[in-house]
Amino acid sequence: RWYRLNFSMLWHDGRVDAWLATATDIDELHQAIRKARESEDFVRLAAEAAQLGVYSFDLETREHIWSPELKAIVGLDADALAPADIFDLIHPEDRERVRSSRSASFDPSGQGVFQDEHRIVRADGTVRWVLVKGRVSFLGDGTARKPKRGVGFVLDITERKVAEGALEQSEE
Repeated sequence: RWYRLNFSMLWHDGRVDAWLATATDIDELHQAIRKARESEDFVRLAAEAAQLGVYSFDLETREHIWSPELKAIVGLDADALAPADIFDLIHPEDRERVRSSRSASFDPSGQGVFQDEHRIVRADGTVRWVLVKGRVSFLGDGTARKPKRGVGFVLDITERKVAEGALEQSEE
């Protein structure tokens, strides 16, 4: 088992008069931390293997966390910060539809689900297709229910879209 030990000295007239020792059983906490790390590693490795971008954002702090895979999909360096406005990356013809779907996922009376296929434009001008699926979590109940955090994944589906276009053209 895991224990946390603390020792304190009780001083009197410049010398140690007594020692105080406490032991706290932290075995369950240690096991929970280990399992969380294993789970995090599992998700990270799966995302890496599938080249699946993962994101998280906090609606209060506006903090955005993007996995290295997501940054690669949108053409950013792994150490680059997530852009302040994701709509700068979305193809101009798709922005309003994506903005509308995303806003609907923040509706406290809804399910908090977002799913869309749209184009992005990388900094080098390359256009790619992505599938984005996400979920918003809410705090509170009833009229006090407010969107808090969003999490989801992004998958580059450009090759599939190209194949669908080629099939459509050949059928015509």
